[in-house]
Amino acid sequence: DIDWRRWFPADPTPRTVDLPTYAFQRRRYWLPVDGVGDVRSAGLRRLEHTLLPAALGLADGALVLTGRLS
Repeated sequence: DIDWRRWFPADPTPRTVDLPTYAFQRRRYWLPVDGVGDVRSAGLRRLEHTLLPAALGLADGALVLTGRLS
């Protein structure tokens, strides 16, 4: 039995998704996007910065800052 809360702490009750089972049907499947998600679910840490709202700490102590410009 998998402890889903350990792997997905931002969403303690993850849902299952029916995917196509035959790869050669050439049917694509996209998960529905339900707005802006929490950056913690992607392993990021939220920052209080306008241009760089999220950060990821690397194993060597470095910090990767990320943001989106449009």
